[in-house]
This record gives sequence, structure tokens and C-alpha cells, in this order.
Amino acid sequence: VAKVQQHGFSAAAGGRSLGLVHSSTSDTRRVSMTLDPNHLRSVRLKKSIITGARLHDQEAKKGAFRGAWYMLTTTYRNRSDCSARDISETLKRIRGFFNRAVRLRFRSYRPRFRYLWVGELTKAGVPHYHVLIWIPRGIFIPKADRRGWWPHGHTKIEKARNAVGYLAKYASKFCPDMIAAFPKGFRTHAIGGLDVESKRELRWWKAPKSARDVFGPLADIRKALGGYVDKLTGEFWPSPWKVIFDKGQLIIWKLELSA
Repeated sequence: VAKVQQHGFSAAAGGRSLGLVHSSTSDTRRVSMTLDPNHLRSVRLKKSIITGARLHDQEAKKGAFRGAWYMLTTTYRNRSDCSARDISETLKRIRGFFNRAVRLRFRSYRPRFRYLWVGELTKAGVPHYHVLIWIPRGIFIPKADRRGWWPHGHTKIEKARNAVGYLAKYASKFCPDMIAAFPKGFRTHAIGGLDVESKRELRWWKAPKSARDVFGPLADIRKALGGYVDKLTGEFWPSPWKVIFDKGQLIIWKLELSA
């Protein structure tokens, strides 16, 4: 098997037993790589959060409303209180408060509810969340625990002077081991409130580089069966990589011309 290091993947050690190498008489060879799903998830998380924070910050600065980013940190009293929907329910309540407040303050065009969050585990394996929320000038968001929006423990909210840097710091802590240790069914991150163009750009950055190179910088890249498609043009790009499972390992392979 060819020794390959690409996109954070390691070369498959068991490729020969799987028949992933052509004979010397062939003008092609099979190249295989073993994928670590937890590593892939940690890479996607970092890319999503850092890119999403940048796009949100750019939108907020270009908008008609002045405001600031605030970091909300939520923690649990004890592990038994944890539920996978806790953070989404809390954000639902904060969004409701936010929307009512902006309706009262802004009569015509109203700012949107912008947020990003990333989870983290304590040394004891208990999740807690770092939530970045953009708050327009003139709107006050009370403490989530005091309002009953986060009834599971303590919260802290403070102004974030470097929105991208704050989330990048927490996202950088996410490694494959933390992904594996995260409670089953719990999401590790989320982004909300981007406009249509920023959502397209975020999807573009999350797509593989090979697909980005094929479609170009203006494409709206979506994953499709056997490859990727540009939703704007309908163009389909079949991925050269094939997927197999062997003894619990996820392995991809493709054919290459022999040197």
C-alpha cells in the first residue's frame, strides 16, 4: 500500500490483505487510507466554528446595528442532570427573549439572533458549553440561570473582545479523544443566524479541497451519493474515493496511475 498522508488521514496498515494493491503488470495502483472518525469530527468542528465565527463577525460589522459579542458559559451542578437537548432548549428561550426585545426597540428592520456554541468536557467527563451571542446595543440579556433558562447549574456571561479568538481557543481543545468521550447523542457544536451567502461559504469551506478545486469559489457544494454537487448549477462531481469497512476500520481507496 502506498504510504499516503493527506487531509489528516493515515496510511492503511492492512491494505495488502484487503487486495488494495494491483499487480506489477498493471498501469494503475490502488491507494488506501484509514480514516479515524473521531479525528474527522474534530477537524470538522474546528473548521466549522472558526469559519462560522469569522463569517458572523464580518456580517455583524457590516450590518446597520452596533453591538457586541458576549460569551455565555453554562455548567452543570452534577452529571445526572445532563441531557442532550439542554443547550438547544436554553438557546430557544434566549432567542424568544431576544426576538421580543428587538421587536420593542426596532420598528422596521431588526437584527437577527446570531450565535455559535462549542461543548467541552470537564476532567470528570461532564459537558459544559461556551456560547457566543451577538447582542445589539440597547438590548440586555439577563443571566440564564437566574431567569430559569438554564436550570441545571451555573452560568456566566461576559463581553468577548475577540469573538473569533474566543471560540477558536475552545475549538482547538477538541481532539479525537474528547470526541470519543463525549456522551452519546450530545452535539459538540452549532452555528445559527448566518445569512444565505455566509451559509453557502461555510458549506464551501467544509467541503473537501478536491471538490472546492473542481467547482470553484462561488459554488454551493452539497454532498451527494457517490460525490458532490453544486446546487447552483446542478453539476455533479463523482469522488474518486471508494469506501470499505474491514474489522471495524473505515478505509477509503482510489486508483492512481503508476509512476
